[in-house]
Amino acid sequence: AWLLRENLDPAVSDYFGGLLRCEQRERRNLEAMLTQERAEHVDARRQLRDREKHWEEEQRLWQNRSEQKEAQLESEIAAEAHRAEVDREASRTENEGLREKIKSQSMCQRSLLKEVSSLLLEREALQTELSRCNSAVVPQPPSGSVSGACSSRWEAATIADVA
Repeated sequence: AWLLRENLDPAVSDYFGGLLRCEQRERRNLEAMLTQERAEHVDARRQLRDREKHWEEEQRLWQNRSEQKEAQLESEIAAEAHRAEVDREASRTENEGLREKIKSQSMCQRSLLKEVSSLLLEREALQTELSRCNSAVVPQPPSGSVSGACSSRWEAATIADVA
């Protein structure tokens, strides 16, 4: 600036001095703006990092919740599978018991049917014998296979004939 003042005309010197001051003022303004832009950029980067950290924390939180729910579901599924297996085993045991009862009752029923059949045959034989006893011309003492009912009638018929 001192060169300009000595060699140049004062009007030119003032003009260039004004331009120089204007440029210096503009430079200071630009430097202030640049400093402010840098500060805003640093602040924006910090905010971005903070948001990224927040999102990462949210992601970890949701991941943990998801893992917990998954573990809980697996536990519930395992418990339900165990209950189902216990129920199946109880059903098998109950079915086996019922089959044994049915088998026992079937054997008892067969035995009773045989006994009823035997009793029906014996009844028929007794009725046949009774019919023969009642229709006989001469009462005769019954043989060893005749029952007490036929024998009583024979005795009654014999006593009546005698009297």
